[in-house]
Amino acid sequence: MKVTPSRRLMQFARTLRRRVWQRVPASQPEVADEPLAAILDTPPVITAGHASDDGESAPIGVHTLGSDAHLLPMLWTLKSFYHFAGVRFPLTIHLQGQNTTEMRRVLPLHFPQARLVTQDESDAVVEAWLREAGLLRLLAMRRQLFLMMKLIDLRLLARSTMVLYFDSDVLFFRRPHELLDRSGALAAEPHLYMRDLYPSYCVTPAQAAADLGVELVPFANSGLMRLVTERIDLDACERFLSHPLLAQPHWHLEQTLHALYASAQHGLKLLPDTYVLDNDPRSEMDGVVARHYTSPIRRLLTSEGIAHLVSAGFLGTATIGE
Repeated sequence: MKVTPSRRLMQFARTLRRRVWQRVPASQPEVADEPLAAILDTPPVITAGHASDDGESAPIGVHTLGSDAHLLPMLWTLKSFYHFAGVRFPLTIHLQGQNTTEMRRVLPLHFPQARLVTQDESDAVVEAWLREAGLLRLLAMRRQLFLMMKLIDLRLLARSTMVLYFDSDVLFFRRPHELLDRSGALAAEPHLYMRDLYPSYCVTPAQAAADLGVELVPFANSGLMRLVTERIDLDACERFLSHPLLAQPHWHLEQTLHALYASAQHGLKLLPDTYVLDNDPRSEMDGVVARHYTSPIRRLLTSEGIAHLVSAGFLGTATIGE
């Protein structure tokens, strides 16, 4: 049987979702992959171009991070955002690691104006900057923990005054007004984070206050955030990494550093509960703006989140709203 491009992508989706992304044992019965791969048949989204290195920065830029294992869910994340937001914010996709062949092939078909930054390209710029700035703890930690790219690379590679960042397991269901509307002067804008289900930091608020002099705001989750680019404080993060509890790689380290510098600036604000992060299945999405399908409920991304978008006719209208 001839393997067509669409069939090859379906096989690719099945392998990624079962063995990498959802970590489903090969012994378990297969789950239909058509809902996840159906996004490949939607039209491209034409986003705005990026400012030149010497030009004026865009007000807000969208960023996400991933490798080939995240390709299909990332398309759902980005296309659901642009559809419901009705904006054309410039898009930067950070290609993490070396397994990004499919992303480099497929993403330009769906986001022709997107800026794709490979690992080699980001390493060359970011490592040189960190070394020159003397931020050697951050340099070493970024080499050990790829999630540090959600902190360091957003600050150094963004070409916009504000950054919208989404993990590739977030889906949007309504217009995210809180992410799009500004309250006034840039200096008055808070850093916005999704509210976590648990206080997932490497230090407690008591330890942060006693050891670092920071009144740490609990429950910030970095899977969905809006940041003021110039106030992503890498110098403060370098100092925080000297704390024994922050000196080793940890899954929550980057999230902890975000919460620490934002809290130190008295500039951390949690998004309302219409941005959902919990472990409970939902039969309806009434009032839900976005949902973060983290590891404990990742199976629900297709059976609940994508199923809802499909039943609402999203695949026939997956384009930028007016």
